[in-house]
Amino acid sequence: MSTLNRAISQGLQTDRVPQEIAFLSPVRRIGGLTFDAILSEDHRSDYEVTQFPVEDGSIISDHFIRRPRTLTVDGAVSDLILSDPTKLPASRSYGAAESGTAIGRSSAAFRALEDLQSRGELFDVQTGLKLYRNMLMTSFSTTTTAESAYAMAFTATLQEVVTTSVSVIQVEPGKTERRAKKPQVKGIVQAKPVTPVTADTPTTPTPDQSLALKLLNMIEKLTNPSGAK
Repeated sequence: MSTLNRAISQGLQTDRVPQEIAFLSPVRRIGGLTFDAILSEDHRSDYEVTQFPVEDGSIISDHFIRRPRTLTVDGAVSDLILSDPTKLPASRSYGAAESGTAIGRSSAAFRALEDLQSRGELFDVQTGLKLYRNMLMTSFSTTTTAESAYAMAFTATLQEVVTTSVSVIQVEPGKTERRAKKPQVKGIVQAKPVTPVTADTPTTPTPDQSLALKLLNMIEKLTNPSGAK
């Protein structure tokens, strides 16, 4: 038998609420919804260290990544009036009635949690330790048995959604336009005529074209400055 079911059974036999469901706090909320009891809260915060293999076989790390925080809440809603747990409420109503028929508090809480999950909107979660913002319900489960006919015990898993902001900057028109460069005219370049080389073209350099002949003439001038031969 679950903790909530034992509490309900004991409450029907006594005139007080057992200590097993004393973990009650009106400040604990999931998207604005409050419950009769929060049985447990599991807070999880993970960081991942980056890893990069290098040539020598070792692994280096240069920064870490914060993973979205997760929260698992076990709660309960009862059809009993906790101020007087010896009897059921006359109307068993919790929230708006549908088709003229009142529904139990546990059924209404179940539908409210389903609606909160299906809307896909970010909401705040107030726990006993801290306030979580920008949360989504990723998982919601409950089990109904013959022993829990007048209550609903549920488990909700919630995850943080990390968002970012976008800044819009106004830029004057014309500053971002790229201006095309005008083509520069450098005039007309005429090609020089090329003398074709044939088999009859002499390959022996002329005296003006021979570098060795020029050096020889310079040496003769230096050794014979008078010009005598």
